Amino acid sequence: MEEKVSSKGKTYIPLFFFMFTIVMCIVAGYAFVEQTDKSFTNTSTGMGVQIHQMLCGGNAEFAAKKVREKIQDLENKISYDIGESDVEKINNGAGEKWIKASPETINALDKFINISKKSRGTIDPMVLPLISIWGFDCGVLKYPEQDLIEKTLKDVDYRDIKINRDVGRVKIENKNGAITLKQIEKGIACSAATDIYKELNVDYGVISVGGTVGVYGKKPDNSLWKVSIRDPFIWDKEDSRVAHIKVKDGYVATFGLKCDKININGVLKNKILNIKTGKPIENNIASVSILHSDAIVASALSQICYILDKKDSLDILNYYGAEAIFVYENKEIYITPKLKENFNILDNSYTYK
Repeated sequence: MEEKVSSKGKTYIPLFFFMFTIVMCIVAGYAFVEQTDKSFTNTSTGMGVQIHQMLCGGNAEFAAKKVREKIQDLENKISYDIGESDVEKINNGAGEKWIKASPETINALDKFINISKKSRGTIDPMVLPLISIWGFDCGVLKYPEQDLIEKTLKDVDYRDIKINRDVGRVKIENKNGAITLKQIEKGIACSAATDIYKELNVDYGVISVGGTVGVYGKKPDNSLWKVSIRDPFIWDKEDSRVAHIKVKDGYVATFGLKCDKININGVLKNKILNIKTGKPIENNIASVSILHSDAIVASALSQICYILDKKDSLDILNYYGAEAIFVYENKEIYITPKLKENFNILDNSYTYK
């Protein structure tokens, strides 16, 4: 049985404030900065989501252009559904060949494998066969038989991925295995963007790729950035903020936003599978946001913690030194203790858990 799915200087300068608000309120979170004469805002698309940049400095416009180009280049390398990408070639050679891959692909895959290991397989780069039998990769929801689920689960194991860094090659030992980096691609993109900002001496700025937001540099007044946590229940308003968190630097990645869902008969469902059961996750969490200095780690942990819930997430959060914000279906919010001084609820319909 199949069912159609649709993936769906200073602030007294009014024009800049309007533009900045429009750009940054679209994303999972946004950060306030002061205007300078060299500010630049840009919106583009990539990796299936909108990408927003707000940069200040002499190289701002050029840096934004280089980021757009870099993200497109990364997508062409790491997306399993783009012909001739590294990942497509690796998947096509499963069980047979060592495949030459770019340093970016190898570094991302290696980091993902380590995260998968630390999370005891809660998320896994080899989950693509399971995603495929549920139809999350093609826009048609399927209801696989239990026998097929159990058979496919045997092919989901990050330990089947072998990397030879000396020659820059990757092999999947299981002929039925297949890799996807979709779970961490927004983090990959944000990390590459801030590397470019640093390389081109951008003064400061913000990038968002879907639900992952990165802040770079210091604001002129040295105040902390304010990154908003979007309301996971509201989709028809751009500025639907539950709370904001003040951060010095790093990345805030959120799972549970619209870009993480599919529409099934008018009901939004999260596109995430429990690798232990092989079935879609059903729980009382609306969204999870992670603050970390590494964008890929933040992206991965937002999904791991969504699957595990607060109690079972604490060990891996402590291991990575990450902070978390859990928003529950009953509008209660749990934050890890270190966030207390810099976290504020903005919507009084939400309460602390």
